[in-house]
Amino acid sequence: MYFTWILVILCVGISHGQRNPEQSLQGQQTYRIRKGKDGPIEPSGVVNFKIVKETIKEHFNVMQQIREQLGSLTTKMARIEQISTWYKAQNNYYYKLFYNEVIYAEAKENCKRLGGQLASAGIRDKNVRREILPLVKSGRYNTWIGLNDIREENTFIWEDGVTATAGSTPWRGGQPNNWSGNQDCVDMSASFDWKLNDEDCAQTFKYLCEIEP
Repeated sequence: MYFTWILVILCVGISHGQRNPEQSLQGQQTYRIRKGKDGPIEPSGVVNFKIVKETIKEHFNVMQQIREQLGSLTTKMARIEQISTWYKAQNNYYYKLFYNEVIYAEAKENCKRLGGQLASAGIRDKNVRREILPLVKSGRYNTWIGLNDIREENTFIWEDGVTATAGSTPWRGGQPNNWSGNQDCVDMSASFDWKLNDEDCAQTFKYLCEIEP
């Protein structure tokens, strides 16, 4: 395929040279091509190596762009196939409960690697929270969500950057209490009727991810 392209490029260069057979190309390497014994010798073609080089470079740039676009398309198709197993809530976000029990930081990283985050928007919206609660309950165990006060004590921030308010955070009575001074991450607690509870980030729980549409 590349050999064919080079032949085409050479022909274009020759045609370009025949339009100006007597011009000399200063500062450029050139040579003359004469036709066979059965054809006329003059006018001779001049190959402009600068044009050939730039044309080949442009061709490879186009091929690189095509490869990048195909790679992006493949990634999007894989994500569509993957997300088809997730639950789509009324806010158009997708949710999935993961049953492997991990610490908060690992849960956060796992959701991020999948193109999402620990559930945030769906938890602070009471209607969506009610909708996805059966999904959380199916795990029958404490579940990490995307809320913590790691940066500043008693200032809880959702993983999408929104600051928590009392009206959008269904804490269990008496929570958060920062028990033993080391509870900076939040889970939905099975023993607290699935209300929110601050907990040691090193505890290992299941986790709920959400992906924005």
